[in-house]
Amino acid sequence: MDCEPYDADKFADEERKQRSDTVLRRYNTFYNKECASLSTGGPISMEHMQAMALECMIDALCCENMNMEYDVIAIDDINALIDGLYQQGKDYLERVRTFQEEAQK
Repeated sequence: MDCEPYDADKFADEERKQRSDTVLRRYNTFYNKECASLSTGGPISMEHMQAMALECMIDALCCENMNMEYDVIAIDDINALIDGLYQQGKDYLERVRTFQEEAQK
C-alpha cells in the first residue's frame, strides 16, 4: 500500500487560510450591516468609519472564537485581516480597471 506522509505544515497553512477567509467574510458582513444601517447610508465622519471598522474587526474575531473566553486578540489574526482587506481592495481595483478598459473598446 502506497501512502503519502502526512504534511502537517500544509494542513496548518490551509487551516490558517480558511480561518483568515472566514474572519474576512465575517468582517465584511458586520461592516456592511453597520454602514447600511446609518441614516446617511455611510459613515458620518472619518472617525466614525474608523471606529466602525475597529468594532467590526473585534466582532468578526470574537465570532470566530465563540467557544472560548476571548479577551485578547492575536496580532496574527489582525494582520491576516489587514492583508485580506488589502487584497480585497486590490481585487476590486483590478475589476474596475478591467471594466473601464472593456467599456472604452
